[in-house]
Amino acid sequence: MSFSTNGSPSNSDDYAETQVLDEPNVVGCGDDPNAWSPAVANPDAPGLFTIDDFIVLEFPYYGYVREVRIYESYNPGAIVAVNLERSDEALPPLTLFEDQLGDGVGSPCPSSFNIAIERTGGVTPDQYNRVAIYLDNSRIGDGNGNTDFSDDWPELDAVELIADVLVSP
Repeated sequence: MSFSTNGSPSNSDDYAETQVLDEPNVVGCGDDPNAWSPAVANPDAPGLFTIDDFIVLEFPYYGYVREVRIYESYNPGAIVAVNLERSDEALPPLTLFEDQLGDGVGSPCPSSFNIAIERTGGVTPDQYNRVAIYLDNSRIGDGNGNTDFSDDWPELDAVELIADVLVSP
């Protein structure tokens, strides 16, 4: 299950949030309907900080999380925050990453943004089953280099939650 705004045309899986629930399947770096994209390209001028879009992915199990891997297949660098959440809301969100400058504009494309749990022995102290990813699309600037900011957006190919699962819900 997932929640987001996205650039998917009506009645289409192109660019929809369901695209990130499968194995990485985008080859190379470029605009690809097999990836998720935000609903709006680059709505703000570069330099302004706003959270333009988000995607929340819900996995079918709770687990003690060891790592989150986010596969960016077009214009990496727009991710400004990543939280772990529980669908039962028994705990507040756990922030794994937060940086107004993004996760690395100019990173190789495609790339994998990996967030390993470094506290509490390399695993979260509690179980989670959601990953919330927040983006500031202006972080990528003129991602495709054509001097038109209205057609620049990041795309995510897949999100992996590496966790120790003890009991399925």
